[in-house]
Amino acid sequence: MYLYGLGTEENLRLAYHHLTNAAARGNTYAKGYLAAYYYKRQMFERTAITGRDRLAAVQDCKPLAKAEGCPVEHVKRGVSMGCFYLALCCQYGYGTFQDKSFAEILIRKAIELSPDVAYDLHAKAILGTA
Repeated sequence: MYLYGLGTEENLRLAYHHLTNAAARGNTYAKGYLAAYYYKRQMFERTAITGRDRLAAVQDCKPLAKAEGCPVEHVKRGVSMGCFYLALCCQYGYGTFQDKSFAEILIRKAIELSPDVAYDLHAKAILGTA
């Protein structure tokens, strides 16, 4: 809410505070938004770490959703966001080694997990607002 100013005034400090707290408690959806937050603020090393260590390694979303007590779709969306932003970092070499083939694998994973999230992020990347 604070990140985009939905229903409240945009406040990046509060957004960061709430996202990091939720991510520390294991919320995968918050981890995806945290990767987006880092990427938009050009904190590419943190984006890569968040995407690689916390999200891209997820293979099966159902047990993770059960452990977190949230819908599987939320876990898929969070992992999809993390994979997409990590792919952008890998494609251009931001905060990590440039690896276009790995970026392609991550984009495909993002599309498989949540096509609507991947489409929205792709459109934002084309417009330069990702």
